[in-house]
Amino acid sequence: MSLPGTPREAIARMRRNLGRLSSAALDRQIRLVSATIRQMQRELARAHRGTWTEMSKAAALVVLRAGLADMYRRQGEALGEDLARTTDVSWKDARVYLRVADKAFLGAARPLRFEAAGWLEREAAVVGQTRLANYRVSLARYGSTLSQAVEDAASRAVLLGRSYEHAIDEVAARLRAEAGLREWEIRRLVQTEVSAAYNTVQLDAMIEEDTPEDPMLKRLVATFDRKTGRDSVMLHGQTRPVREPFYDASRGREYMAPPNRPHDREIVVGWRKGYGKPPAATHDGHPLNEPGEDGEPRLAASARPPRDRPAAPGMPRTQRARNLRSGDVLAVPGRPRIASVRETESRVVVETDTGSRLLFALGTIVSVMS
Repeated sequence: MSLPGTPREAIARMRRNLGRLSSAALDRQIRLVSATIRQMQRELARAHRGTWTEMSKAAALVVLRAGLADMYRRQGEALGEDLARTTDVSWKDARVYLRVADKAFLGAARPLRFEAAGWLEREAAVVGQTRLANYRVSLARYGSTLSQAVEDAASRAVLLGRSYEHAIDEVAARLRAEAGLREWEIRRLVQTEVSAAYNTVQLDAMIEEDTPEDPMLKRLVATFDRKTGRDSVMLHGQTRPVREPFYDASRGREYMAPPNRPHDREIVVGWRKGYGKPPAATHDGHPLNEPGEDGEPRLAASARPPRDRPAAPGMPRTQRARNLRSGDVLAVPGRPRIASVRETESRVVVETDTGSRLLFALGTIVSVMS
């Protein structure tokens, strides 16, 4: 594949890569579910025990539950491998985009700080651990639905006096049907986690490039087609300092990088202050004009929350980001509550109960509600 020659081409490449990564990870998960159901059906079909009874049902449920548990384990392992691949591709895309943008707007590509030895490995470990943990929690809810469907079908076969062979077929058919009905859930989970991993690497690469001498901005880029949501249209082109959150006025929430919701296909790209004033977003989905081009400002993305929101009871207090704790309520619009806090070598990573992810330098002073 030839490398892009312009920032616009680099962004198109990023979109394509994210789409391919999501599709490949989703296809792998769906094939894994189908293969597991076929394998469990074959294992149970080896025994021919006449009528399906409570005893045969109990024995079969042991096999089915073990098979489902193994399936969830392998789904996690498969997504872990896909997230590692996503991290690597996103890192390469960040390198290509910034080199092309530097050359287009500064005249020459700069050395990139996130190309330092060990950066990608550390990033992959943190991103993979965080996203995979989130996926496994969500997968548990999906799994409980399948398990309940298996038990219902097995109990129904006892009541109807089915033969063992027919009962196994009915249980497998019910499991297959339920998995098909819940495919949307796997689709949502996989696409969300792959998008989060891809954009987290992009964001962290920008933060690595952010310096007092040449601050880095970040910019949302939506994909425009028949599936594009109204919120993505309104957010397209919103530009913020890299360490400050985007603001979605339609939902009244802040977030550091996409996805802002399930099935969100936005990506985030960087813009050095040294490039000059960011150009206006255009409706064809390209937020960056090449040097000498004029952009048509068709979209106006609100980058700041409204200032007339009612304040929460109590007075805010300040403390260092590294002293934040789970349960603290941030004194920002929406008053998100901190769900978890993790400190790395260079920053504090905060996950809130609204699903947003905030990044703070270790010495940052943060306002929280008293």
